[in-house]
Amino acid sequence: NDGSQSDAELQDKIYGASMRSRTDIGSVTETAGDLSSIGFSNDEAIQFTENLNKLFAIAGTGQEAQTSATNEMVSALENGVISSEELSSILSTAPEIVNAMAENMNMPVEGMMTLAEQGQLTGDILKNSMLGATDSINAQFGNVRASWSDTMTNVGNMAMMAFEPVGRQISDIINSQSFATVIG
Repeated sequence: NDGSQSDAELQDKIYGASMRSRTDIGSVTETAGDLSSIGFSNDEAIQFTENLNKLFAIAGTGQEAQTSATNEMVSALENGVISSEELSSILSTAPEIVNAMAENMNMPVEGMMTLAEQGQLTGDILKNSMLGATDSINAQFGNVRASWSDTMTNVGNMAMMAFEPVGRQISDIINSQSFATVIG
């Protein structure tokens, strides 16, 4: 938490992003956390992650390719400058991501490749182009029908949020001195 909101508000934002993108809340939390650890604000990390997941849904990208592209994207952002190899890898596994960013930058994908080859495609450019593409991504995502799997993912997210207070209470009991005395 970057301190711009309470933990409960942050959790609500992550939950909202997971529901809007029909993505497992744990996956959204992990990716947003990785992005926050490399300098994104919480809001930027959550929006970037939501956009990424919506692009995967638009493209029908499989789980393995999603994981690969997400890891490549986070690694590239962490390095600060995106190499042409990293961009090519993202392009091969999830071309919609690069296309959305190129469109937001008002340039062809080849132009992004040229920037990467010249060492001028920075993490900030990548971040800002993905965040700037939010409206376009949302418009495209609005045409993607929810699958049965998407619906079940959202049901799982709702269940996780509903039972989270119970889990917290159980954890508090297990970690209490009284419980340790009874077990010990």
